[in-house]
This record gives sequence, structure tokens and C-alpha cells, in this order.
Amino acid sequence: MGLVAILGWILVLHFLFIFIIEHESKCGEQHIRYTCAQVKANRISGSLCHKLCDDQYFTSSKRQCLAGNPSKQILQFLDWPGDDLGDIVVKFRTQWYQDFTDHLAAKFNLTHHAKRLCLQETQNVKLCDVYVATLMTLTDSNTDGQIDDIEAATVSTLLKNREFFMLTLLHKSALIPELVGFCGGMYAVESVDYTVEQVVGTTDHLLDVLPIQGLDVFVSAIPESILESAQPLAHLYFDTFKRKFLPSRRDEVWLTNQFFVVLKRLADFNGIHIHMCDIHWANFGVMTRRGTRTRLVLLDFDSLFPTAAANHKLQSTSCDSDDDCAIGDYDDCMSRCDSNLKTCGAELNTQNLNILCRNLLIKIWMPALEHHEDDLDRSFPYTQVVELFEKCTSLPLYEDSKSYIQDGIEPIHDSFQAITGHYD
Repeated sequence: MGLVAILGWILVLHFLFIFIIEHESKCGEQHIRYTCAQVKANRISGSLCHKLCDDQYFTSSKRQCLAGNPSKQILQFLDWPGDDLGDIVVKFRTQWYQDFTDHLAAKFNLTHHAKRLCLQETQNVKLCDVYVATLMTLTDSNTDGQIDDIEAATVSTLLKNREFFMLTLLHKSALIPELVGFCGGMYAVESVDYTVEQVVGTTDHLLDVLPIQGLDVFVSAIPESILESAQPLAHLYFDTFKRKFLPSRRDEVWLTNQFFVVLKRLADFNGIHIHMCDIHWANFGVMTRRGTRTRLVLLDFDSLFPTAAANHKLQSTSCDSDDDCAIGDYDDCMSRCDSNLKTCGAELNTQNLNILCRNLLIKIWMPALEHHEDDLDRSFPYTQVVELFEKCTSLPLYEDSKSYIQDGIEPIHDSFQAITGHYD
């Protein structure tokens, strides 16, 4: 490594460290203090307010900033008091303030608003009846059996945030961490013990070691020569400080099985099919109880789309080519462009099973076995597993959830379990 590259990397770390210290000290504090002032003035409500706005707790609480974009902030509160939850993650969007004022003035009928939104997203009346009843229970933050204007406006405004809608639609599902509650525009979920990315890592270790989401933009401005020379240091830092553990074959078998469990649950969630539109390591987390891992959960809730919502979103998108036919920035949910009508087709031409096999599962099993040297792993049928997931990447699109599960997900999962059964 040249002297210039070394000095450049030291300079980058120096300014990054200063930025992190300044960022961590202020992330979210202004919003929490403002929200709690509104709570004390009885202007906003929420089941989370009592604990979040406790002066003694707020002063002594340990917080870690996970994302500090001015328009969207994510904080992790360590050792959340009571409820045996441990850590929680609190999220907030600044747009909520203006939306709340508008909704309060409009005196929204929350029941009708929530039912209409659910039907637009799912087209499932039975599911939406259950959803509305659940949402009303969550909205009644003071448990007096009534929904007042402030409670209705608080939740109807939160529902403008797709992530909150999906959290409440999937409430109490094994697919997600538990929704702890909300306070005004802030809502909290149970923290996972670690993300899959913290175990598997990515191919770009600079992104693995960045402590704050969004700093990839900062890194993109650094000269390529410095980035290349910094990768070995970043790799070493990731392995030493950020990687939770080096997964064994048994760990990887468990994780792979859990991915199939998630796929099946999404393919038939109370009669609807939900699509993951942004499939990568950081969007999955592992929950544990008393030191034993229990399940894999989803973390990026605003990239989840029921079939009806995905079809509507795509059909209302103008296009010049197929590249334009994606849901937002998510290229894991795409359709084809009708060049005559200049609009995207409603039907997805991507499938979570194929994408998961190609982008994640093969990458779990592809690395050389040099990291797995114990006797158990030397006999592992590595080639069979890789061939299975290569086959999985080319499976056809299935027309309905039943065939998708029975002819797609289950045969691949059953084959994997047959190959690896005694490693489970």
C-alpha cells in the first residue's frame, strides 16, 4: 500500500470519526423532545408515549443511531424498560408533522379509511375485516374503548407510511419483529439480535463496516485507489468487530431452511401473496430467546407488496423499456413494458424464489470450504446444494400461490432437507 493511499485512508477515517460522533449525539433527539412536548400538551397520543417521554428514562437511556437522514431517522434504544423486550428500534419521518395537522383538521373516519386502504392493497374482504379490528385495538392507546380525534388522526397519518401499514397488516405474525407501539409519528419494533448481513457480510466490506446507513454516498466520492487499498482493512475490521460469528455449516443449513419458511409464509399470508421487492442480506434479521435462535424475520417492511398492490403500482407506471417497469427503486419486483401503450404490465415477471436462490442462497454455499475445516464439514455435500440452487434460479413463474408453493418452493426445500437433513 503506497504512502499516499495510507495517508488518504487515515484522513478519511479521521473525518468519518468526527462525523459519527457529532451524528450519534443528535440523531433523533430533537424529534423526541418535540413529540414529548406535544404529548404533555395532550396534542398527540400513542401507546409508546408513556415510556418514551419519561424524563428519567430519556436522560439515562442508551441510544444508537441506525439512520440519520433528516427526513427519516432510526434509533435503537438499548434495554427498553419492561415487557421483557430488550432493545427496540424507533423510526420516524419528519413529514408526519404536516400530515398529522391535515388529518386532524379533516377528522378522518379511521375505520373507513383503514378498510379502504386494506382493500386497495389486498382485495381480501375477510382479511381486511380482521385488520380493521386489530388496528382499532392498537389505536386505542389509552384503552378507554373509544377512538378520539387525536388517536384517529395519529394512526391515519401513520398509515400514509407504507412501512407502518405493512407492520400493522402483519401484526403478531412470525414474519416480523413485534410492533412495540407508537407515539405520534414515532413507531417502534422489537430489535433483532443480528441481521444476516452481520454474519454473512457482503462483497463490499467498506459498506459492511459503515456504522450509519446512507454513508455509501460519502464513500462513492472517495478516489478508487484509496477505496481499493482500504478494502483489506475494512475486511479485517468487519471480521474483528462487526461480524457476529463465522457461520458453521449447521448455521448455514438453519438459515437456508428459515429462508424457505419465510417464502412459504409470504406466499400464503391469510389468503394473500406478499412479495419482497428488495431482497438482500440486511433486510433479514434473526430473533433469539434465551440464547436460542427462534426464527428469521423481515426488516424492510416498506418494500413488501401484496399482489394487488404490486399489480396496481406497476400498471400505473409509464415506460419506454422494461427497465422502467420496477416498483420504485426495487428491481426485485418488475413487469414488462407495453411499447405500444407506453405503460407497464400489471403482472410481475419476477419471483422471490428465483431471486432468493440466485442472490442469497447460492452465495451462502458458493464460498470455498476453507473456513469450514472441522470433520463434520469435510463430508458436506456442497456440490449437490449448489446444483440445487442453480436449478432453482431457472424455475418458471407460477400463476398462483398454490402452484408456487407446491411446485416451486416445497420441492426445492424438500430436496435441500433431503441433502442436508442430518446437519439441521
